[in-house]
Amino acid sequence: MRATYSSREKESVARKADEISRLGVATTFQETRVFRNMTVLENLLVASRNQSRLESNGKARRLLKDVGLPLAAACLAKVSHAPKARIVFESGIVDSIPVGTPLGIADPRLSYECAQSCGLFYVLSILQRGYVDVSLLGAAEVDEYGNINSTVIGEYRQPSIRLPGSGGANDAASHSKRVVILIPHEKRRLPEKVSFVTSPGLYARASDREESGLKGGGPSRIVTDLAVLRFHPESRVMQLESVHRGVSKSQVSEIGLRTVDSRRNTDH
Repeated sequence: MRATYSSREKESVARKADEISRLGVATTFQETRVFRNMTVLENLLVASRNQSRLESNGKARRLLKDVGLPLAAACLAKVSHAPKARIVFESGIVDSIPVGTPLGIADPRLSYECAQSCGLFYVLSILQRGYVDVSLLGAAEVDEYGNINSTVIGEYRQPSIRLPGSGGANDAASHSKRVVILIPHEKRRLPEKVSFVTSPGLYARASDREESGLKGGGPSRIVTDLAVLRFHPESRVMQLESVHRGVSKSQVSEIGLRTVDSRRNTDH
């Protein structure tokens, strides 16, 4: 099999298909299925397989950093195991078909064949009416009850770092039927108490959220690059549910999972 490869340097150069693939151009015959037993990062590494391992790893991690874990995870789910999922973006785009890798929630590519392109207020109204099943949120800090901080690190009026803030995350955490938080597994991101509660998590009592006017179910899972964390049904405190392939429980504890406490997190 031979094909034609065109570039600015050389036009209409006949090359073999495998040679073109090594140059970074390939066809998948519209096959969008990915490896379901692999993490988002591992799937991105496979996509850049023709580069050196170090270069591929750096490129994939830069992509996740620029795009954001929640956006990358939502798009990955759409093209793999959840093709009927309707993604709603904070920017006002509803049920789009991802084309390529969007650079953020305001990327015009997200408008391609979308069901509706409206605005922030409409999206927040969908949340407040309880129509959103799952929200994927990032965070700078998450405490043992799933409270999210994306506002400041340190004291509020004189912080060491001032962050972008809530955006629509507070509405998502307050009104979605459940919330999944996606963060890197770092000790600094799992403090005993967050510096500032930007988006509410769970409370010590199950009824406290409802009494506070929060209609959503709150956080159900925290997914990191090492493990999956859940919340105990009685104490409401974060605990380890599982580790990813190739990761040990001791490795997770060393990096920081302060909330594994047998006195408060005893499984039934």
